[in-house]
Amino acid sequence: MKSLIRKYIANLTGVYLASLFIKGFIINDGLLGLLTGAGILTLVNIFIKPILSLFLAPLNFLSFGLITWVVNGGLLYAITVYYPKLRLVPWHFSGMEYNGVIVPAADLNIYVTAIIAGFLISLISSLLDWLAK
Repeated sequence: MKSLIRKYIANLTGVYLASLFIKGFIINDGLLGLLTGAGILTLVNIFIKPILSLFLAPLNFLSFGLITWVVNGGLLYAITVYYPKLRLVPWHFSGMEYNGVIVPAADLNIYVTAIIAGFLISLISSLLDWLAK
């Protein structure tokens, strides 16, 4: 039970921070949309993601783990299709520069937004889950 609550809080934080950082990932209905969306994401990550990861393990091995990003993005996209309080929309990334590293501006479609948001949510929730252990 503690593990489930810990994963829920980690996903809740990840979804919230991803909605702040990624303009194409929108939470409707405020706190209620955030709480239920994080709950759905937690249940999907517990029950569906391991099955998909098992089936895609050979491709994941060949791509050095990059298929995991696609799985996370695909599951997030599926959640946004069936749960309208979480939305993915195309958006324009205005680019950035940091210490001489330049990331050019780009127009990102829904699928790329889903992969980026899924990666960020997974990164944040994994980090928080690791810190809570």
